[in-house]
Amino acid sequence: MFKFFLKLSFGTWVSMVVSLVTVPITTRLLMPQEFGKSALFTVGVALLIRLVLLGADQAFVRKYYEQANRQALRKLLWNSLYTPLALAFAVLLLIYAFRAEVANYLIEENDLRVAYMLMATTLVGFLDTFSINAVRMAKKATAYSVINIIRSLVNVGGLIAYALWVEPTFYAIIYSVFLGHLVCLIYGIWLERDIWQPQLKIDWLEIK
Repeated sequence: MFKFFLKLSFGTWVSMVVSLVTVPITTRLLMPQEFGKSALFTVGVALLIRLVLLGADQAFVRKYYEQANRQALRKLLWNSLYTPLALAFAVLLLIYAFRAEVANYLIEENDLRVAYMLMATTLVGFLDTFSINAVRMAKKATAYSVINIIRSLVNVGGLIAYALWVEPTFYAIIYSVFLGHLVCLIYGIWLERDIWQPQLKIDWLEIK
Protein backbone atom coordinates (compact mmCIF):
# COMPACT_ATOMS: atom_id res chain seq x y z
CA MET A 1 0.00 0.00 0.00
CA PHE A 2 2.86 2.37 0.84
CA LYS A 3 4.44 1.65 -2.53
CA PHE A 4 1.11 2.37 -4.24
CA PHE A 5 0.77 5.74 -2.50
CA LEU A 6 4.35 6.64 -3.44
CA LYS A 7 3.55 5.96 -7.09
CA LEU A 8 0.32 7.92 -6.80
CA SER A 9 1.99 10.97 -5.27
CA PHE A 10 5.15 10.92 -7.37
CA GLY A 11 3.60 13.05 -10.12
CA THR A 12 2.51 15.69 -7.59
CA TRP A 13 6.04 16.06 -6.22
CA VAL A 14 7.54 16.31 -9.70
CA SER A 15 4.91 18.89 -10.67
CA MET A 16 5.82 20.98 -7.61
CA VAL A 17 9.51 20.89 -8.53
CA VAL A 18 8.75 21.86 -12.14
CA SER A 19 6.59 24.76 -10.97
CA LEU A 20 9.25 25.92 -8.53
CA VAL A 21 11.96 25.93 -11.18
CA THR A 22 9.85 27.74 -13.77
CA VAL A 23 8.45 30.52 -11.55
CA PRO A 24 11.53 32.79 -11.91
CA ILE A 25 11.57 32.16 -15.68
CA THR A 26 7.92 33.03 -16.24
CA THR A 27 8.07 36.10 -13.99
CA ARG A 28 10.81 37.47 -16.24
CA LEU A 29 8.81 36.69 -19.38
CA LEU A 30 5.48 38.22 -18.28
CA MET A 31 4.59 41.50 -16.64
CA PRO A 32 2.78 41.41 -13.24
CA GLN A 33 -0.49 42.72 -14.72
CA GLU A 34 -0.51 39.82 -17.15
CA PHE A 35 -0.40 37.40 -14.21
CA GLY A 36 -3.35 39.24 -12.68
CA LYS A 37 -5.44 38.81 -15.81
CA SER A 38 -4.56 35.12 -16.07
CA ALA A 39 -5.40 34.62 -12.38
CA LEU A 40 -8.92 35.96 -12.93
CA PHE A 41 -9.30 33.63 -15.89
CA THR A 42 -8.10 30.52 -14.04
CA VAL A 43 -10.32 31.29 -11.05
CA GLY A 44 -13.28 31.69 -13.41
CA VAL A 45 -12.52 28.38 -15.08
CA ALA A 46 -12.21 26.59 -11.73
CA LEU A 47 -15.55 27.98 -10.53
CA LEU A 48 -17.32 27.08 -13.77
CA ILE A 49 -15.94 23.54 -13.71
CA ARG A 50 -17.21 23.07 -10.14
CA LEU A 51 -20.59 24.48 -11.17
CA VAL A 52 -20.84 22.23 -14.22
CA LEU A 53 -19.75 19.09 -12.38
CA LEU A 54 -22.31 19.62 -9.61
CA GLY A 55 -20.68 16.77 -7.67
CA ALA A 56 -21.24 14.20 -10.44
CA ASP A 57 -17.52 13.37 -10.49
CA GLN A 58 -17.70 12.47 -6.79
CA ALA A 59 -20.79 10.33 -7.42
CA PHE A 60 -18.76 8.46 -10.06
CA VAL A 61 -15.93 7.94 -7.56
CA ARG A 62 -18.28 6.83 -4.76
CA LYS A 63 -20.07 4.23 -6.90
CA TYR A 64 -17.00 3.06 -8.84
CA TYR A 65 -16.21 -0.06 -6.78
CA GLU A 66 -19.87 -1.07 -6.58
CA GLN A 67 -19.82 -1.99 -10.28
CA ALA A 68 -19.53 -5.65 -11.20
CA ASN A 69 -17.59 -5.31 -14.46
CA ARG A 70 -16.18 -2.88 -17.03
CA GLN A 71 -19.49 -2.71 -18.88
CA ALA A 72 -21.16 -1.52 -15.69
CA LEU A 73 -18.37 1.03 -15.23
CA ARG A 74 -18.98 2.37 -18.73
CA LYS A 75 -22.66 2.78 -17.91
CA LEU A 76 -21.80 4.53 -14.63
CA LEU A 77 -19.37 6.90 -16.33
CA TRP A 78 -21.81 8.01 -18.98
CA ASN A 79 -24.72 8.32 -16.59
CA SER A 80 -22.45 10.52 -14.47
CA LEU A 81 -21.55 12.59 -17.54
CA TYR A 82 -24.99 13.41 -18.93
CA THR A 83 -25.97 16.02 -16.33
CA PRO A 84 -22.62 17.88 -16.41
CA LEU A 85 -22.68 17.82 -20.21
CA ALA A 86 -26.14 19.40 -20.25
CA LEU A 87 -25.05 22.02 -17.70
CA ALA A 88 -21.84 22.67 -19.62
CA PHE A 89 -23.66 23.44 -22.86
CA ALA A 90 -26.10 25.70 -21.00
CA VAL A 91 -23.20 27.60 -19.39
CA LEU A 92 -21.31 27.81 -22.70
CA LEU A 93 -24.37 29.22 -24.46
CA LEU A 94 -24.77 31.78 -21.69
CA ILE A 95 -21.12 32.84 -21.93
CA TYR A 96 -21.39 33.05 -25.71
CA ALA A 97 -24.48 35.21 -25.49
CA PHE A 98 -22.67 37.65 -23.16
CA ARG A 99 -19.13 37.12 -24.49
CA ALA A 100 -18.32 40.84 -24.73
CA GLU A 101 -19.47 41.47 -21.15
CA VAL A 102 -17.52 38.43 -19.90
CA ALA A 103 -14.35 39.63 -21.62
CA ASN A 104 -14.72 43.12 -20.19
CA TYR A 105 -15.38 41.75 -16.70
CA LEU A 106 -12.32 39.47 -16.70
CA ILE A 107 -9.68 41.66 -18.33
CA GLU A 108 -11.39 45.03 -18.85
CA GLU A 109 -10.79 44.69 -22.58
CA ASN A 110 -13.13 43.92 -25.45
CA ASP A 111 -11.13 40.86 -26.53
CA LEU A 112 -13.53 38.02 -27.27
CA ARG A 113 -10.74 35.46 -27.28
CA VAL A 114 -10.96 35.42 -23.48
CA ALA A 115 -14.63 34.39 -23.56
CA TYR A 116 -13.99 31.72 -26.19
CA MET A 117 -11.06 30.29 -24.23
CA LEU A 118 -13.18 30.34 -21.07
CA MET A 119 -15.77 28.21 -22.88
CA ALA A 120 -13.24 25.79 -24.34
CA THR A 121 -11.24 25.36 -21.13
CA THR A 122 -14.37 24.78 -19.05
CA LEU A 123 -15.59 22.05 -21.40
CA VAL A 124 -12.24 20.28 -21.67
CA GLY A 125 -11.47 20.83 -17.97
CA PHE A 126 -14.56 19.10 -16.58
CA LEU A 127 -14.06 16.14 -18.94
CA ASP A 128 -10.43 15.99 -17.82
CA THR A 129 -11.66 15.71 -14.22
CA PHE A 130 -13.59 12.56 -15.12
CA SER A 131 -10.72 11.08 -17.13
CA ILE A 132 -8.16 11.48 -14.36
CA ASN A 133 -10.62 10.14 -11.76
CA ALA A 134 -11.20 7.06 -13.94
CA VAL A 135 -7.44 6.43 -14.07
CA ARG A 136 -7.03 6.96 -10.33
CA MET A 137 -9.94 4.70 -9.40
CA ALA A 138 -8.55 1.97 -11.68
CA LYS A 139 -5.49 2.06 -9.38
CA LYS A 140 -3.15 2.93 -12.24
CA ALA A 141 -0.90 4.86 -9.89
CA THR A 142 2.04 5.24 -12.27
CA ALA A 143 -0.21 6.43 -15.10
CA TYR A 144 -1.88 8.88 -12.71
CA SER A 145 1.49 10.36 -11.79
CA VAL A 146 2.51 10.50 -15.45
CA ILE A 147 -0.64 12.49 -16.24
CA ASN A 148 0.22 15.04 -13.54
CA ILE A 149 3.78 15.34 -14.83
CA ILE A 150 2.59 15.73 -18.42
CA ARG A 151 0.18 18.46 -17.32
CA SER A 152 2.96 20.42 -15.61
CA LEU A 153 5.38 20.06 -18.51
CA VAL A 154 2.78 21.01 -21.12
CA ASN A 155 1.67 24.01 -19.05
CA VAL A 156 5.22 25.25 -18.59
CA GLY A 157 6.43 24.39 -22.09
CA GLY A 158 3.40 25.97 -23.73
CA LEU A 159 3.69 29.10 -21.62
CA ILE A 160 7.38 29.65 -22.37
CA ALA A 161 7.02 28.84 -26.08
CA TYR A 162 4.08 31.22 -26.53
CA ALA A 163 5.70 34.01 -24.52
CA LEU A 164 8.96 33.76 -26.48
CA TRP A 165 7.70 33.12 -30.01
CA VAL A 166 4.26 34.77 -30.12
CA GLU A 167 3.72 37.44 -27.45
CA PRO A 168 4.55 37.77 -23.73
CA THR A 169 0.97 38.25 -22.54
CA PHE A 170 -1.48 36.45 -20.25
CA TYR A 171 -2.61 34.44 -23.28
CA ALA A 172 0.56 32.39 -22.84
CA ILE A 173 -0.87 31.12 -19.53
CA ILE A 174 -4.43 30.74 -20.83
CA TYR A 175 -3.47 28.70 -23.88
CA SER A 176 -1.01 26.54 -21.93
CA VAL A 177 -3.67 25.71 -19.30
CA PHE A 178 -6.10 24.71 -22.04
CA LEU A 179 -3.45 22.63 -23.80
CA GLY A 180 -2.53 20.90 -20.54
CA HIS A 181 -6.16 19.90 -19.94
CA LEU A 182 -6.56 18.73 -23.54
CA VAL A 183 -3.42 16.57 -23.65
CA CYS A 184 -4.21 14.96 -20.29
CA LEU A 185 -7.82 14.38 -21.32
CA ILE A 186 -6.76 12.57 -24.50
CA TYR A 187 -4.20 10.46 -22.64
CA GLY A 188 -6.62 9.66 -19.81
CA ILE A 189 -9.34 8.60 -22.24
CA TRP A 190 -6.86 6.41 -24.11
CA LEU A 191 -5.81 4.67 -20.87
CA GLU A 192 -9.42 3.84 -19.98
CA ARG A 193 -10.78 3.76 -23.53
CA ASP A 194 -13.05 0.76 -22.99
CA ILE A 195 -15.28 2.62 -20.50
CA TRP A 196 -15.24 5.78 -22.63
CA GLN A 197 -16.97 4.09 -25.53
CA PRO A 198 -20.28 5.96 -26.04
CA GLN A 199 -23.20 4.71 -23.96
CA LEU A 200 -26.37 5.96 -25.61
CA LYS A 201 -28.85 4.30 -23.28
CA ILE A 202 -29.74 6.68 -20.45
CA ASP A 203 -30.66 5.32 -17.01
CA TRP A 204 -32.72 8.16 -15.53
CA LEU A 205 -33.06 6.38 -12.18
CA GLU A 206 -29.27 6.07 -11.89
CA ILE A 207 -28.84 9.73 -12.83
CA LYS A 208 -31.38 10.76 -10.21
